[in-house]
Amino acid sequence: MSPLNAMQTATGLIRAEWTRARARLKRARTALSSGLPWSRLRHVGKSRVLRSSYFWLCFVPLSAYVLAKTGSEIWIPIGSPELKLSIGLPFSWTVFYFSSVAFAAGSLVFSVCCPQIIRDYSGTDEFTNEGKGIQQVIHAMSPFRGSGSARDLGRRREFSKTAFGRTVGRGESIEDLLEERCDAAGLRRGFWWVHKELDNTKAASRLICAAFYFIGFFFLSWLLVQNFLWVCRVVF
Repeated sequence: MSPLNAMQTATGLIRAEWTRARARLKRARTALSSGLPWSRLRHVGKSRVLRSSYFWLCFVPLSAYVLAKTGSEIWIPIGSPELKLSIGLPFSWTVFYFSSVAFAAGSLVFSVCCPQIIRDYSGTDEFTNEGKGIQQVIHAMSPFRGSGSARDLGRRREFSKTAFGRTVGRGESIEDLLEERCDAAGLRRGFWWVHKELDNTKAASRLICAAFYFIGFFFLSWLLVQNFLWVCRVVF
């Protein structure tokens, strides 16, 4: 085999292996992200732990700034010798801060990338209580409403049948159905259909959001374990 043929064969093998590796990575990412829908991330983002993390995100840097100006030790003139009070930044506060940064980053990704109908509403009651109806549900379909692909066309037909009881005809758009009446049952069906369709969109954003949440809970768990071990050493 000539050197040129050998090089071409090697190049072909490398390209084939690279293609297979990319396909395996894509399947792995799809499998991982399918278990992390936006609705599940919403439960994490709305938890009390994440809401309290914003306190540490602001409090710790402010405390560090004050301590940098005043020093980490204060001498109190009580008795002889004087009493030394150490006011250095506790390690637990530092861990809380890094945990809060991770939670805040995850919440930012969630707020920016999560579809509004999932981010702001847990069900149709909250949705309708704000005076919203089928027009806003149709607006939430914007990621695939204007596409001309066969898949998105099938989605629009399935939505119209779910919410209005009939599929859009030739030359019709989803907006044309707004002239028809959609009852409360149709609104609920349409809401949850769109909710389900959007729940697994933007796989990369969901993975990034979940990764930040995982890092935040890792720091928090690390702190809890350290405190538990410290109590065990003191007690036992």
